[in-house]
Amino acid sequence: MFYNSQNFKQTRSRRIITAALCISLASQVNFQLFSHGFIISLAPLIMSVFLYFNTDLHPIKLMLSISIASPFFRGLLLAISNENNQNAILTFILADIAFYFVYSILYYFLYWQSESTTNSFFLLTIIICDYFSNIVETGILEGFTNYSYRLFQILFLIALIRSLLGSITSFLYHYFNLMLSKDSHERRYYHFVWIAASVKNELYPG
Repeated sequence: MFYNSQNFKQTRSRRIITAALCISLASQVNFQLFSHGFIISLAPLIMSVFLYFNTDLHPIKLMLSISIASPFFRGLLLAISNENNQNAILTFILADIAFYFVYSILYYFLYWQSESTTNSFFLLTIIICDYFSNIVETGILEGFTNYSYRLFQILFLIALIRSLLGSITSFLYHYFNLMLSKDSHERRYYHFVWIAASVKNELYPG
């Protein structure tokens, strides 16, 4: 029992580390928008897929790992490129950490502790998480000034598109897995029926 418990914890730790590395690397695929330092990346899209299929992992622990790995990679690349001063790099790193922190807190209270785990509620949750995390990230980069209605619209559109893509990917993959599992069960059932019929014919010929 103790061995199984330890093995399960190690498996969880490996998944958290794997997610942190994959999402951190995905965050490097991005383009800049609005202000210097604000980037649109694939990380939240991949993050939503990982959260959907790993409901046993504590979201705050997962996000803490990502908020360490992602800013590390970004800060390292920015430092090597010599395109920004130290204060700017520090601001970018803090904004990155804030994004994942806000995302994890919202996801934890809205979805992880909720009794409702429907697909529609999951989609709504990650839209909210992505949207408000973007607002906080932009605020840190801009000193919480220069907010506009147009900016909120664009941030919501970004959150909506990323969340839809992540959710559709998750739902379709889950659906196809269910179909394959159902087909496999049916094949085993018919195989069992065929074997049972063959045994019956051998025991009771004619």
